[in-house]
Amino acid sequence: MEGDTMSASKEYERLTQSLVDRLAAFFGVLTVRCMSDVRLQGRGTKNQIDVIWEGYIDGEPAARAV
Repeated sequence: MEGDTMSASKEYERLTQSLVDRLAAFFGVLTVRCMSDVRLQGRGTKNQIDVIWEGYIDGEPAARAV
């Protein structure tokens, strides 16, 4: 059962990453990178981010976590 949940979670992350990439392309924003299952250090612990997008919006650097 747990394996099914993990598989579904990874599938969700890949779908979300694909949608973020497509939306960025549709709206003409420049994508520098779009990654799934990212672990970032917080103040006290590491955090798992499903999808993180980095690029430029209206010429300004931007980053978004999903």
